[in-house]
Amino acid sequence: MSPPRISITGIYPEKVSKGKTATITGANFGTDKGSIIIGKETISREDIKEWGENRIDFIVPDFKGKYDVAVLVGTKEVKMRLVDTNDVQKKIEIE
Repeated sequence: MSPPRISITGIYPEKVSKGKTATITGANFGTDKGSIIIGKETISREDIKEWGENRIDFIVPDFKGKYDVAVLVGTKEVKMRLVDTNDVQKKIEIE
């Protein structure tokens, strides 16, 4: 039996200031905290405020620009890159 399909359905707000909270919505994230990657930077675990099956809240890092967002779940041996239902990464703009 294969694991459930994991997906990102949205990032809110799409335009946000550093230090504010942003939310990733989706499905099947699991309950064990994984990692968030914005551009090429991994968000620190301390900045991930909430990790749930369908929602992740995190503090926006201290840089500017428009970036791809990926979420990694699983163990060191198995990680899954989450993409939206069209297999395109979501973006966030940091002011």
